[in-house]
Amino acid sequence: MKLKKEVPLNFDQVYHDFEPLIRSLLNKWQLGFDQDEYLQIGRIALYEAWCRYDPQKGPFPGYAKAYVKGYLLIAIQDHVKRNEHFQLTEPLTLTDTAPVSADESLEEIYSLIRTARLSRREKTWVIETIIHQLKPREIAEKYNVKISTVHTWKKEATKKLKKSLSKEWG
Repeated sequence: MKLKKEVPLNFDQVYHDFEPLIRSLLNKWQLGFDQDEYLQIGRIALYEAWCRYDPQKGPFPGYAKAYVKGYLLIAIQDHVKRNEHFQLTEPLTLTDTAPVSADESLEEIYSLIRTARLSRREKTWVIETIIHQLKPREIAEKYNVKISTVHTWKKEATKKLKKSLSKEWG
C-alpha cells in the first residue's frame, strides 16, 4: 500500500493500492469461508470511502482503512445475526417424523370427539372441517344453517377440544 498525499482520480489505481488492506483484514478475521463475498463488500466499502473522501479531514489511507474495517465489521455482524435467526434444515413433514395410516388418524379423531363430549353439531363441525375439509360456508349450505351458526359450532367445539386435550396432555 502506497501512502499518497493525494487520492488518484482513477478508482482502479485506488483499488490496486488498497486491495492488500482488504485481503489482510479478511485474513486477520479468518473469513476464508465467504472470502469472495467479503472481498466484494470490502471493494464496495473502498469505493464508497473514495467517493466520500474529503482531503481537508486528513489523509486518505487512514480514512480508507477505518471505513473499510467498519463496513466489513457491520457485514460480519449482519451475517452472524442472520445465521443465528435462520437455521438451515432439511424439509420435513409430519408424516416423515410420525407416519400414520389414514385409518389410525380417523380413529384418533373419533376418539378425541368422544372424550371431548361434543354436541351433535360440534361433532358435525369437526368431521366436516377436518375429515371432509369443508369451509364454513360449505357446511352452512350443506346443513341449511347460517354461517354464523357454523362459527358458533366451531367456537364451542374448539373450546371443548382444548379443554379435553389439556386434561389428556397434563
